[in-house]
Amino acid sequence: MLFERYGQVDTVKLINDRETGRQRGFGFVDMPSAEAQAVIAALNHYDMDGGNPRIDEALERAPRPPRSGGRRG
Repeated sequence: MLFERYGQVDTVKLINDRETGRQRGFGFVDMPSAEAQAVIAALNHYDMDGGNPRIDEALERAPRPPRSGGRRG
């Protein structure tokens, strides 16, 4: 794996579409912080088979406001 060149990879999670089951084109790699920073510096917008992936540190998602009454559909 490309990220292993920069340090220990603990987990990898590729995200699939709930309805189709197809990959959505992004995922998450868990690794120690210093090594993750090295990956970000080296591979952000790296030419990967003609694509230039964005590699960022994942941030906690802000809490969603509560849904208001009524049903959707």
